[in-house]
Amino acid sequence: MSVWRRKATELFDIRFGTIFHETIYDVFQTLSDMVKEAHHRGDVEQLKKIYEYAEWCSNQRAEDLWNAAGVFFYEHLVDVTKLLTKQFLIGLSQEYFAN
Repeated sequence: MSVWRRKATELFDIRFGTIFHETIYDVFQTLSDMVKEAHHRGDVEQLKKIYEYAEWCSNQRAEDLWNAAGVFFYEHLVDVTKLLTKQFLIGLSQEYFAN
């Protein structure tokens, strides 16, 4: 099992297979839903795990991983959460606000 799949399974109990998740993009679709729910519940620990996983993926050499994190998660994060609060900013590194 690839590292990104193992991490997703351990952190979020995500299952893989044809009727579940097949790609990293499927994982980020689920994480987008999870981040919205975590914001509504005020679940800071869950938000931290999600943001750390997205950051980990964005720092990998494999294009599928950093591309999925950037295009499928970060790019739509504000659309998903509809929040720009301290809670929202908890998991984002300063590098995402540079320039």
